[in-house]
Amino acid sequence: MTDHRELTMLLCLFLSYLVASAWESLAHWQILHAGKHARQRWRDWGGFGDLLRLAFFYHNRVHHRRTFVSNYWVQFDSPLQRQRLDQRLKGEIRKRLMSNGYGTTITGFWELFTFAAFPMLLNSVLCALLAPRWVLLGIMIGLLPLLMTKYIHPLLHVDVNELSAGANGPRQSLIQSGSFRFLQQYHFLHHKYGLVNFNLLPGADLLLFVYRYDRRHFISFDGRYHPG
Repeated sequence: MTDHRELTMLLCLFLSYLVASAWESLAHWQILHAGKHARQRWRDWGGFGDLLRLAFFYHNRVHHRRTFVSNYWVQFDSPLQRQRLDQRLKGEIRKRLMSNGYGTTITGFWELFTFAAFPMLLNSVLCALLAPRWVLLGIMIGLLPLLMTKYIHPLLHVDVNELSAGANGPRQSLIQSGSFRFLQQYHFLHHKYGLVNFNLLPGADLLLFVYRYDRRHFISFDGRYHPG
């Protein structure tokens, strides 16, 4: 009986992580990097479609194409580049982008809801069926896409040497860890190649065949987007 409970608990936690990783990868891929036809369909979806188009704009058009253009560590190449972008932004869109660091984090209710609601709901159902005593932990795992996007993603765009200089305690342990370094390099390849490496919770990218490993940049990582 004990072995059965342990197995169902492990299965519950494994599936919860897989759900969170898969949701993060798919949402990042199919919404934040949506193709032209998908974006055209969104125009017929009313207010919900408008939210999807805004999410695409914040992430794809601003975070990927108007910031961190020549170097993964450098958000703006010059004050003039930032000024030109600011001049093109108007009203609520400008205010939102200012608050979320030009797409480096998430702040709005619907952004938070999108990253957390589905994995939390599905994980609660999975764990309730498989291992009810672990429902709360399954829900917490469902929060990981939101937490990684909101708190870890901004750190991934800062040179680890700069981060280490002003860090202490748990923050220092995090940024000096091999896992954090791997995630920085993994996300760098997403910025370099585009439609690969969507995860901040590694796993689902591999299952969805959108994983890319580039040994050259995993060895020597200077933040610049070298050809190749």
